[in-house]
Amino acid sequence: MKPKLLAAAACLAAFFWVSAQAEHFQQPHITVYGTATTEVVPDLMRWRLYVRTNGKTASQAADAHSQNVSAVLAFLRQQKIAEKKIQTSQLQLAEDWEYRSGQRVKKGYYAATIISFESPSLENYSSLWKGISQLPSVSIEGVVFDVSNRIQIQEDTRIQALLAAKRKAKRLVAALEMRIGEPLLIEEEASRLDVVRNPIAFSAQSRAAEADNESLSPGTLLIQARIKAVFHLLHAVRL
Repeated sequence: MKPKLLAAAACLAAFFWVSAQAEHFQQPHITVYGTATTEVVPDLMRWRLYVRTNGKTASQAADAHSQNVSAVLAFLRQQKIAEKKIQTSQLQLAEDWEYRSGQRVKKGYYAATIISFESPSLENYSSLWKGISQLPSVSIEGVVFDVSNRIQIQEDTRIQALLAAKRKAKRLVAALEMRIGEPLLIEEEASRLDVVRNPIAFSAQSRAAEADNESLSPGTLLIQARIKAVFHLLHAVRL
């Protein structure tokens, strides 16, 4: 098919699609939004560690860094963290520079690695925190609380949001002595799917002295959903 014919066919298809959409909503209808929130207690933690090692030469930095990373991984194994729940990423080996008296001076080299892992139990928070704070060249970039059955909770929350939209539509049209028919459109609106009420983020070195008295307060996790629904608007049945 020639380019002009292709373009004409595409325009014609788009016209019929738009027309179909317009016809679809020409009938009387009501548009409502339903929102639902599920509050749950987290049952797992996602940790993110940053390991950085300095050295005068690239080989010195790389060798020392390899030892530091191995020490972190060995500690996590001791804490019964499954291998499949540990990930190393963003490996770097680069020159290390600083400014002295307005001039850029090379200090040497540094190697860096991000280590992420998941702990299925909140009970070992204290032992993880204390142990990591004693490892060399390690900072804790953050700890995020989560739930293991997040997908199921999200799906259930979406259903609750849809039912809320249906209830709202029924109550609104009842005031007009009308009723709703079949749904014409069901669409999930963009919304925050999770909000941690009490997140934790800290540096191992800056708070190591507080580790003995550190208490875990994960708070609650809010999983939210918002649904847009369009229902056919019908006259009430007269008996």
